This record gives sequence, C-alpha cells and structure tokens, in this order.
Amino acid sequence: MKELKKIFLFVHLPVSSNPISGVLHPAKYLSSLYEKWRRLIVEEGRDEEKGICILISGKEDPKEKEFGDFALKHFGARGVVVDPDCKDPEVMVLLAQDLEQTFRNSGCYEQWIAYELWSSMNARFWAEGFKKGLAIQGYSFDPTTVEFESCGEAWDGCLAKYIIYGSIPWTFQTH
Repeated sequence: MKELKKIFLFVHLPVSSNPISGVLHPAKYLSSLYEKWRRLIVEEGRDEEKGICILISGKEDPKEKEFGDFALKHFGARGVVVDPDCKDPEVMVLLAQDLEQTFRNSGCYEQWIAYELWSSMNARFWAEGFKKGLAIQGYSFDPTTVEFESCGEAWDGCLAKYIIYGSIPWTFQTH
C-alpha cells in the first residue's frame, strides 16, 4: 500500500443555508470560498503523498456532488467521497468498544449529552469508511504521523472530532 503523508478533510460543505443553525450564506461568500478550495485542490492534488476526503451529508446535494467529483478528478485514487454511514460488523464492534470505554472512563465523572454520543458515533463511522475506501484504492496512512488539514463548517467540533477519529489509533481514550 502507498502511504499518504497529508490528508485534506472537507466536512459540512457550506451550501446556501446551514441546516443546523439556519444561517444563510451569501452567494458571493460561497462562490469565493469554493473558488479558494478549488485552487487548493488543483495545487495539492499534484502531490502523490497527499490525499483528500470529502465527507458528504448523504442528501444528494448537487453542490456536494460537483465538489466531490472535482476533488476526485485532481486526486484520483488518493481521494474518497464518503457518507458517514459505514456500519460493517467490525465497525460496530469498535463502536461498542468506544461506548464501553467512554462509560468506564468518563461516565462516573462527567456528564455526556446525547449529541456528543451521536456525533462521536458519526465520526467513528466516517473514519472507518474513509480508511476502508482508501485501502480499496491501495492507500493508507500512519495515524501517528499523518497531517490532517480540515475545511468546512464546524457546527460543534466536527472538524476536530473527525480528525481525532481518523488519526488516533485508540480514539476512545481521547474523549
């Protein structure tokens, strides 16, 4: 397998309005943001040690699809467009281990809200789906040395959380 040294992660691509906050993004802002990201993709897509992951919402958004296709055109097999829904049996075991470890280490001392548990589950699904997608295409990364650069909207820490699940081998210890 070829090893990637840096991965660009795009999470919650902004569209005309944010479905969580209801924030309406002006068309001019979106246009300049996507143009900036397209330049980044063209430039960085030339480096064979760099990969890209576009995390999509699963809601057939034409802007997400267009952006994902553009990224894959420039990164080729080093790119993965993934919906955070990898529920393979081995991923479900990891999720159960995450939950057990969370309750063992934090359950007695800290209050966890349902959103935190739900978003951690989604981050695990994404990370495992991304790793699987890369492996199918002949790529991997060393979680102890890979550099992630994230772009997109951070609703409640998603950019950081998805990187944690993607790069730290025993992520349940980081809660």
